[in-house]
Amino acid sequence: HGNIRLPQRYASQAMRAVRQGDREETAKAMDMLRETSSDPLLEDLMLGQLHLAQQDITMSEEHYRKVLAAQPGNPLALQGLFRLAIAARNFDQARSLLEAFRALNPDALQIGLAESNLAAAEGDAAKATGILESLLEEHPDHPALLLQLMQQASAGQDPERFANYMQRLKQLEE
Repeated sequence: HGNIRLPQRYASQAMRAVRQGDREETAKAMDMLRETSSDPLLEDLMLGQLHLAQQDITMSEEHYRKVLAAQPGNPLALQGLFRLAIAARNFDQARSLLEAFRALNPDALQIGLAESNLAAAEGDAAKATGILESLLEEHPDHPALLLQLMQQASAGQDPERFANYMQRLKQLEE
């Protein structure tokens, strides 16, 4: 079966189209995803992500909840709802979703990134940065960590730290 990866390819195309604001391309990619995927949960996960990217919180939550109803503890749905809770500034709900996610025993990197996002959203930049820097010690070549640290440095108006992380990121690309 050479087509096993097709649904993921269309899912990626749909996400790229959403980021570019191309609704027509998004719709085409989602149609192809529906045609090639035998997994209705994949479609709901993608629609949850797409609606989140488009700031449609209600529709996003609806799709993630559909996935959780069919598959309680689905890590991607929990992460999606976690991002929604943070966007809504519902930090108690975000913490409880983080605990549900933690109970699935994901790797420390995923938990750390989520904890850092929550701390940053709550306005505790020092805690968020501390979490990311300790993760960076364990994963020195992880681009997502460097990008988040760049965001933290930018938000904290620390151009020196920003430049340091940017330099490290550029070195990874060489």
